[in-house]
Amino acid sequence: MSPRKSLRGTNIEADVLWESKRRCAVCFSLYGILDVKKGQIAHINKDRNDNRIENLVFLCFDHHDQYDSVTSQSKNFTKIEMKRYRDELLIACRQGLVTSRFEAGGNLPAIRTGLFARRSSLDGGSVISITKTRKNWDGRSVFQVIGEAYTGISRIGGPNMGFIGFETTENSSSLIEFYDGNYSLLIGATGKGILVEEEGEFGYHGVGVHFFGEYERVTSPFLRMRWWSRSLFVSHFRRGKWPDQ
Repeated sequence: MSPRKSLRGTNIEADVLWESKRRCAVCFSLYGILDVKKGQIAHINKDRNDNRIENLVFLCFDHHDQYDSVTSQSKNFTKIEMKRYRDELLIACRQGLVTSRFEAGGNLPAIRTGLFARRSSLDGGSVISITKTRKNWDGRSVFQVIGEAYTGISRIGGPNMGFIGFETTENSSSLIEFYDGNYSLLIGATGKGILVEEEGEFGYHGVGVHFFGEYERVTSPFLRMRWWSRSLFVSHFRRGKWPDQ
């Protein structure tokens, strides 16, 4: 068996990273996620020795693992599908359309409070509540953020679930920001809901679990009451464990 041909340090690797702007093709095409991602270069035809540039695509860690995995319970990405995701991303990059909504600048709406939900086509979803709890010593508002996300709800063993909870003080950028080592999360208002962007989420919440995406406000009184009672318990249980920001 011939040794695997490494891409590391080659012009081909540099071309793939530069053309994709380090954006994940699946995140961009399926969810409109515009963030720079930590990830890997995948071989579309699964032949790791075929380093032709037309056979390569940059994917975040989650989608790279998913594309390489063999699933028996759900339909994985096909080679033709992956090529189309790659081509759609490259066209957008070449047209200068790939910039983060938060990076694009401009006046963002004020931080939005309430209960918000995201339904994902990857057999999962997430819920985030944002509450203004008090005023800080300098008069700025303090927000409490509590969320849970899940993926794989159709699995026999049940879904993977992740949780997040923190308090943060409002800032001049109209964003909610959270940093923990290599992990970062940004929340901003958009339309009638919120937009969440993450970096370093791979493995932070659990395998395949993430919070990034667009959320809509939950309007059902029953669902809101059910969540508020749960989040009240979580906030008391974790009180004092949030980082001061």
